[in-house]
Amino acid sequence: MIASARYTWILLRRPALLWSGIGAVAAFGIAVTVATFFTASRPGGSRLGPIPLTIETMGAVGVPADLVGRILMITGAVTLAVAAAHVGGVFSTGLVRTIFVRQPHRTTWLLGTWLTLCGLTVALTLIGSITVLATATALASAYGVDTAAWFTPEGLSLAAIRTLGVAAALIGFTTAGMLLAVLTRSAIVAIGIGLGYGLFEGLLSATLGDAGRFLPAQTLAVVSRGTADPWFFFATLIAAALIGACLTVAAVTLHRRDITQ
Repeated sequence: MIASARYTWILLRRPALLWSGIGAVAAFGIAVTVATFFTASRPGGSRLGPIPLTIETMGAVGVPADLVGRILMITGAVTLAVAAAHVGGVFSTGLVRTIFVRQPHRTTWLLGTWLTLCGLTVALTLIGSITVLATATALASAYGVDTAAWFTPEGLSLAAIRTLGVAAALIGFTTAGMLLAVLTRSAIVAIGIGLGYGLFEGLLSATLGDAGRFLPAQTLAVVSRGTADPWFFFATLIAAALIGACLTVAAVTLHRRDITQ
């Protein structure tokens, strides 16, 4: 498994894949934060998150955690795309044949790849969170927001806990991207299906109301909010079951597939 993880990391270090993922997460983090401050200064405040924010309330202790949570869905799309691009590329280039000759234990390769992708997901989460907080601090000065409460032990701990929650939720998106790539053997198709489903679920969630929180992406959103959400523990169980199911389906598919095809 260690050898599989090392090999996966070598492939992930390709500039076109790695730096595009980092750049996308950082750019979206900046964009979401700028949009939040801009709309918070308008009548009615910012409604980009579950709780409207105004410039007058932006100095609250929980605002950094709230801002970090706002990058979940966009960063989820990025991590899904990175996972699908990597695993799909292994199949579309025929590299999978060489890998399974050198590493015949397919489940070991799958788990090693998944763990490496999860590590990359955590790193991208940290990059996104740091980008959001740095951007927010700079904008707070420009908008005259008092950030003293942000840097208290409580404010920093809330932001750190939310970052961990977002990282845990993003692992679900990463796993979905890997599964889609294994099933389709194509990065483009896997990314298309994943992003298409995300748009469909957004519409379905809005239609179902409270029941929509149990859809896959919405469940991961609950997980990202931590124990502050009353459905956190139930959502965590569902998310763990979904990730386990994705890995199981991917493993069974790999074992049954003829890699010469």
